[in-house]
Amino acid sequence: WSTLLPYTTLFRADDGIRLMRAINREQKQEVPQYEEMCRRFLADSKDFSEEKIKEAGINQRFSNDGTIEDCIRDIKEAIKQQLL
Repeated sequence: WSTLLPYTTLFRADDGIRLMRAINREQKQEVPQYEEMCRRFLADSKDFSEEKIKEAGINQRFSNDGTIEDCIRDIKEAIKQQLL
């Protein structure tokens, strides 16, 4: 896998989708910790800013905005392209 999907690959979802997913996960907790969830969300936003992504040399991205099937399809296509 390391040669087909190098560590310079990023899987990303739109911020709104990420936030809704985080809220949905937190609501399922016995004791939701919304402040901590927000802190983690904001920290991740800084850690994965466009500037830091560029500094890390990430050159391949996959969208996780739709269904998992869409994301898997895109990954398979990228692997096929690299094998050609």
